[in-house]
Amino acid sequence: MSTEASAPTESVGSLDGFDVEVARRFARDKGYALELVRFRWPELGGELSRGTFDVAMSGVTMRAERSISGRYSVPVAATHAVAITWNGSGVTTASDLDRPSRRVAVNAGGHLESVARRAFRRAEIVAVADNDAVRMALLDRAFDAVITDSFEEKVWTAGLKGVVRIGPLTNDRKAYLLPAARGALAEELDLWLLAREKDGTLGELRARYFGGGSTEPTSDEKLATAEPLAALSSAIVERQSLMPMVYDAKHEAGRPIEDKTQEAAVLDAGARAVADAASRNGRTAPPEPATKRLFEVLIAMGKSVQQGLADEDAKRRPGVILRRSSGSANAPDAASGHATAASSGRASDAGSAQAAGAGSQKTAPVAGTQQAPPGAAPPGAAAVDANADQPARQPGSRRIYALDTELRPALARITEKIARIVLAIDRPLSIVEVRRAFGDNLGPQGVAASQLDALSAAVSEISSHAAPNP
Repeated sequence: MSTEASAPTESVGSLDGFDVEVARRFARDKGYALELVRFRWPELGGELSRGTFDVAMSGVTMRAERSISGRYSVPVAATHAVAITWNGSGVTTASDLDRPSRRVAVNAGGHLESVARRAFRRAEIVAVADNDAVRMALLDRAFDAVITDSFEEKVWTAGLKGVVRIGPLTNDRKAYLLPAARGALAEELDLWLLAREKDGTLGELRARYFGGGSTEPTSDEKLATAEPLAALSSAIVERQSLMPMVYDAKHEAGRPIEDKTQEAAVLDAGARAVADAASRNGRTAPPEPATKRLFEVLIAMGKSVQQGLADEDAKRRPGVILRRSSGSANAPDAASGHATAASSGRASDAGSAQAAGAGSQKTAPVAGTQQAPPGAAPPGAAAVDANADQPARQPGSRRIYALDTELRPALARITEKIARIVLAIDRPLSIVEVRRAFGDNLGPQGVAASQLDALSAAVSEISSHAAPNP
């Protein structure tokens, strides 16, 4: 695929790093011609939709909004957002930094900017267009702190004395992001990453670029690999992260949380995705009932998130005051109330570019992630009748995505990924082993213990039919 003329390109040898090396090896193994494309962090969504590149491979954080406009690979690394300052700055905790007198520098337009604005709402956040300028701001002590991730932190602070680290502010997963239409390439990349995790290639590259020479992964690194259980739990987290948006869309459209017809379609689609992936890749699919039990649990988990939001809305439902009007002894006056909506943090697209295969075609345009415009109308006052069932949530500053044309296609893409991860399980797994792996990743997401047990049993059952991967 050719890049647009306006997109600057570089030779493969002029850049180095974990993601560049992964791109280089993937292209070599699969016979692709590799071309690296640079662009600014805020441009990822637009470049993705225009088909300027095939895969974004530069520290792209997994975020729900990006799952709607594209498709993620299996995860390749874990990282944290952190604030860095100096001894003597008077800043030792996050609360010290979250003050109106504090100035914080961060790279503009990406995940880290949204983290900074969410974590330090009272401080002055200065978005700097060039990431190297953020590093220089740290060295020059021009700000009270700078925000970066734990990977860059190691590089930026190597050899420095008196550095103070605040955080972690987040627990993030890094993966590669493709246009939504590039399903075949996504499958090819996922299968390659799963295989390279199994043969130790990715672990060696992490140790080289992230581990300071240590080959023993941390607990977080174990959670964020392309090993099947870790990859599967990450895909489930990704699916769960869309459920608040699904609830908002259903609420806006007046649809119920439970839809048995749609749930049956999801079960059929899940079983079909696993069977199709097995057929394409010469694998044996687990029995359909076992596959459907997995997706039954996922559906139940998704409905739990939606029901929890509905319960929160019910608690915020405006009270009703009944007064007798002077004109009628029995006619109540309308009482007014305000419906409030929780505002989600803005997510900006972030990433650098990558890798195209010689002769590959441009994708069809894909809708990029759009954010609610600044100053969007706040929740308005609603007239409440004594017997009316008023919606408790108004759109407010949170974007409402289209259920049928945006959210369900995104969920279908995650289902495809779950299918190929399931098929990568090549040995029987005990319920205890699965539960332990999932508990570390899904427990912090608020998944109930009973659902973790059911999920672990379903995956263990599927694994009992696994055959060793060739």
